[in-house]
Amino acid sequence: MWKKSLISLVSLFGVAFMLSSCSAQFPTKIADDASKISGEDKAYYVGDPGPAGLIFYDRGRYTTGLAHNWRYLEAAPDDVSGNYIWSSVAVLANTSTEIGTGQANTDAIIAQGGVPNAAKACADYSKEIGGVTYDDWFLPSKGELHRMYVGLHADGAGNFAAEEYLSSSEASASAPWSLHFGDGTPRQMINKIGLPNPPPLNTPPQPVYLNIRCIRSL
Repeated sequence: MWKKSLISLVSLFGVAFMLSSCSAQFPTKIADDASKISGEDKAYYVGDPGPAGLIFYDRGRYTTGLAHNWRYLEAAPDDVSGNYIWSSVAVLANTSTEIGTGQANTDAIIAQGGVPNAAKACADYSKEIGGVTYDDWFLPSKGELHRMYVGLHADGAGNFAAEEYLSSSEASASAPWSLHFGDGTPRQMINKIGLPNPPPLNTPPQPVYLNIRCIRSL
């Protein structure tokens, strides 16, 4: 009898050891709120619904060594309401046109001060989805705006207007880049304070307010 008990005890310890080994090799992943918000617990394809909008860009891997580790760019589900100019400060903010620079551009434009502008509108934008508030939006760079056009609007996604959208990238000290979502053409349609560029002949210029679609990285 004692031999059977000993064998049973050894078998029990063996099973426990095997389970613990499997657990160590194949840990169960429990996604907390932080990982859900960052997106690191899920893979996305361009055009997929993201945590708060639509995924329009995948850089293929997460960044490393940066304060914010990101792989995907996500477009807000709708345009910002209201009329905003690019900036009332006609001085270079040293913005970039590259993908991945929209956040830095937005911060630089806001740091210049001036009247409420498109960059500040995106920084103030927020969306609550499933009890989570997403408030880390920014005005896309020229490159990011183009990727949004190619990855979403060209496939009929995103509910964009076939009109001009404003970027956070400067073409010069006096004019920003914009992109027409009717044909995907980048232009310098307005100057920073929203007047036509170039101004019309023989008529007083009237402000032109372009569409604004905020984005976030995850």
